[in-house]
Amino acid sequence: MKKFLLVSMIASINLIGATIDHIMNYTVEYNANPSLQGAISEESSVNYNPAGLMELENGTYLNGGLQVAIGHQWMEYNNEEYGANHVSPIPNLSVYKKDDKKALYWTLGGIAGGAELDYKDGIATYDVLGNSSYSFIGTASDDSWAKGSSTYYQTTLGSAFKLNDKFSVAIGGRAVYAIRDFQGELEIESGSGVGSGQTATIDAERKATGFGAQLGLNYKAT
Repeated sequence: MKKFLLVSMIASINLIGATIDHIMNYTVEYNANPSLQGAISEESSVNYNPAGLMELENGTYLNGGLQVAIGHQWMEYNNEEYGANHVSPIPNLSVYKKDDKKALYWTLGGIAGGAELDYKDGIATYDVLGNSSYSFIGTASDDSWAKGSSTYYQTTLGSAFKLNDKFSVAIGGRAVYAIRDFQGELEIESGSGVGSGQTATIDAERKATGFGAQLGLNYKAT
């Protein structure tokens, strides 16, 4: 029974691991997606409108930046708050060279995630386990804790071409590398349910790599 209990608690912790993910939008360099307005910019077009690079002056460009988010994230259950502070630095870098006919560009930076959240007093799910249909597990002690992080890195390499005075196009390849990890410890108070005095721990990491294409079109109306 004790082995089954520990497996059940570990499985429950693993299920809530996916919720510790802090998705933040800093700047277009961080966001690195084409869902913004199509203004031409020496700093940002390379990320969200690479075809627009053909409207810049000829030359070699180097841009770098660092966005830092400082904040507090929390959850509540039974009028009790479980919180975690975060300090999240996300760097970005881009290099591109443009002449009359084409441009070559490369970008590197974060695309999602970016924060580590450390719930030193545990998370609401621990108390849910002890105050619901799972109450046979027992009540989580104050020594229970959970910590998780989620970081997605991207790099893009591509070219832009001028078709005529009105149209330019861009094509590139993007690679994304993602890491999500979760650690936690659920300690059951002595004399509390079948799990009295037991401790369940988890230390899990998930990684993924993806590849895709980036296509761009820029039209100059006037």
